[in-house]
Amino acid sequence: MSDGRNVLLLPGEAGDEPFLMGKTLKGLPVLVGKDRFVTGQLALQRFNVRGLLLDDGYQYLRLYRDVNILLVDSSVGFGDHYLLPRGILREPLTHLRRANLFMLTKVHRLDECGPLEAILRKIHPSSPIFHSHYEAVGLVGLNGKREEIRSLEGKKILAFSGISNPEYFSSLLREKGAEIVREMVFPDHHHYTTETWSPFRKRVRACTGLLRLKKIC
Repeated sequence: MSDGRNVLLLPGEAGDEPFLMGKTLKGLPVLVGKDRFVTGQLALQRFNVRGLLLDDGYQYLRLYRDVNILLVDSSVGFGDHYLLPRGILREPLTHLRRANLFMLTKVHRLDECGPLEAILRKIHPSSPIFHSHYEAVGLVGLNGKREEIRSLEGKKILAFSGISNPEYFSSLLREKGAEIVREMVFPDHHHYTTETWSPFRKRVRACTGLLRLKKIC
């Protein structure tokens, strides 16, 4: 995807998330491949890296790893504790014991994490628990120009998203003072076509007070 200096592939060739990482992580190579052992060997040989960070690699058991970091969405937790397809779990909760540390994401208040932390400590009492949250820090226009996030305050906007948790995205906009008058939600990793934008333009025109279309960064 990226050699650390240049982005070499398009989103349609390597995926939208690797493309974003390639553009953002300057100085760090980003590699994509079905066989992560082969991809890791290529990273070691070509880029002489000292470590490998796998995205979504908890279930990739073919590779030995030094540290298993397990992220848990605090707004969802473990759902109803059932495995796919009935629930949201990819593995039984007992497999939490493989984790060397837990990172709870989307945490607004530490005191709200008590029940989730109790489950983690019961299954794996020795693994440390960390907390994190997302913060909207700026706006990027379609022309690449950046603006302060405070420019959203008091604005009526159309919220457009194609991610796994659009509700959380909308909540970030509201936290910054935006008034969402309409929303357009697409599935995560949606493939956008010309037909995608026809109803989008109509809705943008229908939103009074929407002067320019921006996306959150």
